Amino acid sequence: MPSPLDEIADSILGQIRERGTYRRMRVLDGLQGPRMTVDGREVLLFAGSNYLDLARHPEVVEAAERGARDWGCAAGGSRLITGNLAIHESLEAELAEFFGSEAALAFNTGYMANLGVIPALVGPGDVLVSDELNHASIIDGAKLARTDVAVFRHGDVDSFAEVLGEARKKARRILVAVDGVYSMDGDVAPAAEIVKRAHDADAMVLLDDAHGTGVLGARGRGTAEAAGVLAEVDILMGPLGKSI
Repeated sequence: MPSPLDEIADSILGQIRERGTYRRMRVLDGLQGPRMTVDGREVLLFAGSNYLDLARHPEVVEAAERGARDWGCAAGGSRLITGNLAIHESLEAELAEFFGSEAALAFNTGYMANLGVIPALVGPGDVLVSDELNHASIIDGAKLARTDVAVFRHGDVDSFAEVLGEARKKARRILVAVDGVYSMDGDVAPAAEIVKRAHDADAMVLLDDAHGTGVLGARGRGTAEAAGVLAEVDILMGPLGKSI
């Protein structure tokens, strides 16, 4: 007799298959690089995020080996209890210096960063102003925060200004969240206009620069640097698992 779990899986997966959006895990073998073995077949990999090809760089590999020898393979606890190691503090200090920010905070993943940061800044009675093509982590962060969400047309400054103006009338606090580079299309957010209009409305700006960090800007500091507003972005989020 099928269990309720089987029935749920059949129903949900059946709908996904009907839409033609069913996905499966592919198995990759070997070092991260432009060419990899995927499901037993060598292919040219266009879907990877190893943008600067550092994942297999000899110096990076050697540093990882040295780190495992010197520090072990686990933190031994959450950072709040027994897991806040000196190397965490050192990493955050170096990141803050590189981006010219007051401080930095490392999370396990970029997704977790947005889930942690957004509820810390806004909640019920506040508004998150969001580009319609923002990453799922921003959307989930807003849900976790239980804040209102106001969506503007993708990359449209006029639509942003209109939505921001409406939010200003009712919100206690406003957080504007945008991607720097939109991963599905590769287009870049109008960061300078977004930041200026947001600050004119006393709103905070969170820039999720997952795909701009390391590849845009004079020093690789991302979309905000390329747009000339690096010092003006309130919260800059970028992962260490892509370019860096």
